[in-house]
Amino acid sequence: MVAIQLERHLTMTEARIALGRPSVILTTTAEKSGLPNLDDAKAFLIPCDHGLVFARGIWHGLQAFPIGADSVDFAFLSEREAENELAYGQSAANDRSEIIDLANCCFSRLVVTDPRGLLCAAVDTPRL
Repeated sequence: MVAIQLERHLTMTEARIALGRPSVILTTTAEKSGLPNLDDAKAFLIPCDHGLVFARGIWHGLQAFPIGADSVDFAFLSEREAENELAYGQSAANDRSEIIDLANCCFSRLVVTDPRGLLCAAVDTPRL
């Protein structure tokens, strides 16, 4: 699993709920410069039908990595203005959210490895 793009919301929180399948999302804090702090990056396993809430300013992956499938659906909870800004570029200043390409800004990428096979075990977890 490799994350190349991250986003953060400066004026709001965002919640993502994995629908019907577990997945992994990457997060990290910001350095004083505002760039992602790659040394602080963490991967979170989201069980199916559970979610995460990203605090204001937390960098998180645009990509989510489904476990045991090619794709996963998510429910997003955020404010309409930020979603319009991301989807359609409708804010003149784009002052609510930032998207960053790690390869261009940091000459890096975030890679999740699973040497103990914990992610494979998550697929076999029964749904409640």
